[in-house]
Amino acid sequence: MRSALTALLLLLQIAGWAQHVITGHTKDPNGRDLPYASVALLKTKDSTLIKGTVADSAGSYRLEGIAAGNYLLLGRLTGYAPLYMRVMVPDGQAKVIATDLLMKTAVTALKSIDITAKKPYIEMLADKTILNVANNIAATGSTLFEVLRSAPGMSADKDDNLIMMGKKGVEVWINGRPSFLSGEALINWLKGQPAETVNKIELITQPSARFDAAGGAGIINIRTKTNPGNGLNGSLFGSAGIGRYVKASAGTSINFRQDKWNVFGDYNYNYSESYNELDVNSTVRREKGEEYTNRNSYWHPFTHSSNFKMGIDYQLTARTTLGVLVNGSLVNTNSMTDGLTRLRTPERPSADYLIAGTERKERLRNFRYNLNLASELDTLGSSFNTDIDVATYGKDRMEQIENKFSDQGKPATWQATIRNLVPADVDIFSIKADYTKYFNKSLKLETGFRFSNVKTDSDIRYDSLLGGKWISDIIQTSHFKYTEQIKAAYFNLSKEWTHWSIQAGLRGEHTLSEGISLTLNQRVKRTYLNLFPSLFILHKINEQHQISYSYGRRIDRPSYQELNPFVFFIDPYSRMVGNPYLAPQFTNNIEVKYGFRQLFFASIQYSRTNQADNSLVMLDTLTNIMSTRSDNNALSEKGALNLTATLHPASWWQLDATTLLSYDHYRSTTPGFQFVNELFSMSATLDQTFSLKHGWKVQLTSYYNTPMVNGQSRMVSIFSINVGIQKSIFDGQGRLRLYFQDPLNQQRWDSYIDQGNTKIRWVNRWENRRVSLSFNWKFGNKQVKNARVRTGGGEQERRRVNL
Repeated sequence: MRSALTALLLLLQIAGWAQHVITGHTKDPNGRDLPYASVALLKTKDSTLIKGTVADSAGSYRLEGIAAGNYLLLGRLTGYAPLYMRVMVPDGQAKVIATDLLMKTAVTALKSIDITAKKPYIEMLADKTILNVANNIAATGSTLFEVLRSAPGMSADKDDNLIMMGKKGVEVWINGRPSFLSGEALINWLKGQPAETVNKIELITQPSARFDAAGGAGIINIRTKTNPGNGLNGSLFGSAGIGRYVKASAGTSINFRQDKWNVFGDYNYNYSESYNELDVNSTVRREKGEEYTNRNSYWHPFTHSSNFKMGIDYQLTARTTLGVLVNGSLVNTNSMTDGLTRLRTPERPSADYLIAGTERKERLRNFRYNLNLASELDTLGSSFNTDIDVATYGKDRMEQIENKFSDQGKPATWQATIRNLVPADVDIFSIKADYTKYFNKSLKLETGFRFSNVKTDSDIRYDSLLGGKWISDIIQTSHFKYTEQIKAAYFNLSKEWTHWSIQAGLRGEHTLSEGISLTLNQRVKRTYLNLFPSLFILHKINEQHQISYSYGRRIDRPSYQELNPFVFFIDPYSRMVGNPYLAPQFTNNIEVKYGFRQLFFASIQYSRTNQADNSLVMLDTLTNIMSTRSDNNALSEKGALNLTATLHPASWWQLDATTLLSYDHYRSTTPGFQFVNELFSMSATLDQTFSLKHGWKVQLTSYYNTPMVNGQSRMVSIFSINVGIQKSIFDGQGRLRLYFQDPLNQQRWDSYIDQGNTKIRWVNRWENRRVSLSFNWKFGNKQVKNARVRTGGGEQERRRVNL
């Protein structure tokens, strides 16, 4: 496989060299080489972009696969005036045309700067890092996912979930509002969006007081381009793939704008058949010898899912817009699980067997409604925005389990059949308002409030098949209701100077909750008020060096289902236990970031989480029953150093390298399960992009993670590579992409707990080796302004639904 991929790359490169080539160096007024300048080839007639690249560290650039004709060559670099040169490519045999670009220093007069200044691709601000995608010629032909994956401090895991500074669970916002996309739907959307539709991307590792205090992984805010004009545009996409099983997806989006009206919507459908195989081995060390328990399960789901969005915006005045948005999803999953548990003791060397077969039907339905009013108050950027959101989430699950027990290999001596019905509903209402006031271009005040109300109802019912009749099992039945109200208010003040900027804010959140177990006649009430300060300081030392400092406090509340005091039996030897007294965890974060030009970025981060959500795996050494339960008797600390560099060894070759060095420390004080787990670890990601002729692009991504710790457990090292081949079609409006995920089949999750006289090991395998072919096409008027994407104030509640 490796030899074939290497040969393919060489053939594509050789094919590219057989065409007309424009090459040369970018130089300063004294004739010295200028590294990393942007070079673009434009049509003489209308300045349409033909090809773009970035000069390498020696100032060398190369544009390949150029047809005969007359062109404009454009060179750009911060601090230098844009340079245009006419270039003629003659007919005939392939030629190499040498053209050096002699850049001139930009005029320093204020009026000239306003006309010619260009923002750099990467900007460090006090509270965020900005990728000015619209200014990055090299991003042409890339997808939004590819731009994000190679951004400073960003990487992706085995399933292409985005990771920010080593933390999973990153929120993706669009135009300042939550996208409500997650999992595979989010990944497919990011991979289907051309980078040319984006103006800039904001990477927020430390959210300010304006954002909800919940969540500690960070926020990605995507700002789309806002081109004027009326008309219709949209896109179509589709993909098909195969691993062990087949999967496919397809969808469309439509955007129509006419004068004051904008109507938009999208729909996508996904089918997936997959598997997940889990081996859990536990060993109990005793005086007479060791007792072994091996659990193997093979989960085989078939999933059909539909997601849709419909919205209307109406411009009440030149600066005020009223909008309505409805979106939702329907997910149907049928699955089968085969389980086999083996038990062996010194007294019974021949294993006992428990065979479990489970058939499950699950239906999920989610609907969300948003009313939004947005108003621009002045030309400086002052604004007022309010959102009202209503969301409903529902689940119906029916499961039938057959257990058979075999005594030391003999025919089944015991058999039981049970079923469970799990209807669950979550209703969310929220309202929020945000006011931003610019006193001048350098002084800004932000303030606002938010209110949310959540109601959940979960009624779990178990029946046993006895004598051919279903009899209710009262012991395994649970009816749980939960209500929660959160009231929040904040202010944020920002001030900028020539070389310094500072932002300080404070957010207060008051929470009132009540959990009621109707089955146990148990009621748990809780009320608490918490303050969440934030501080950001940026020092621009000069044009090449800048450093920022930040501090913030965050909260992570338990999911609604974690608070249900119910014992959920996976099989007779495995169960999960809810905790109605589980409290939120609080994290303090400190971060220092450094940036050098557009080449190198580094950040140091330290976080400390008190009363951490301590998910404990507890093995009863007498019964061999393994239980998982969370409490708050833990402390978590993390220190991390992140290094990101972007290199251009050649004009057609870009390297994006990210290395994360981290130290993790976990300490539990739970009686009987005290432990300290700490380790230094490292992860490294290398993305290589080869831009070839005629719209071809090849991408090679490799990832390695040394052993690491998480709570009680330790994970072994992980390695993988992914390969993508992309072709631009339909004059750049369409893309075909062939993607090989983990072709060497190296991905698996291998972890263990070794505590006292007990050792537990998990080995998880899934359908990681896949190949897929995808298609994306954008049609219609490209000058139509994009629809406002929003869903308002219910984002943190949505993340905690966890149905």
